[in-house]
Amino acid sequence: MLLAGEAEALRDAGVNRVNVSLDSLRPERIDAISRRAGSARAIFEGLEAAEQVGFAPLKINCVVMRGRNEDEIADFARITRERPWHVRFIEVMPTGDNLGVSQNEYVPADEILRTDRALGELRPVAGPGGNGPAAYYAYPGAPGTVGVITP
Repeated sequence: MLLAGEAEALRDAGVNRVNVSLDSLRPERIDAISRRAGSARAIFEGLEAAEQVGFAPLKINCVVMRGRNEDEIADFARITRERPWHVRFIEVMPTGDNLGVSQNEYVPADEILRTDRALGELRPVAGPGGNGPAAYYAYPGAPGTVGVITP
């Protein structure tokens, strides 16, 4: 939410990469998920600022939830073909606090990748530095990657 106003100062202070949580590309959904009016605008401005000051890698973390945002998987994947963004799709994690959510809204990584592969060839790649638990893939010639994180 505050990244747009702080990106340059963070870069000057030595920060060189960021992770941004973004569960939708639709402003009304972002605001509903975050329960904050105007959060979509702030997040998109922050992403633009982060790219402009040269944060790399720029990782986007998206928790995929059936009935809430799984219809946007391909839209997120398309971004990686145009921008140097590393979109990481995260399966809903089955924990005590969200067992109902994980049971009803769970979208498996195989389904996410099947959707992404419908857009074109998707090759396994090493991914950006500090890639942690994600398995990464890329479209030929794409500046970004698609990743999946499973429990």
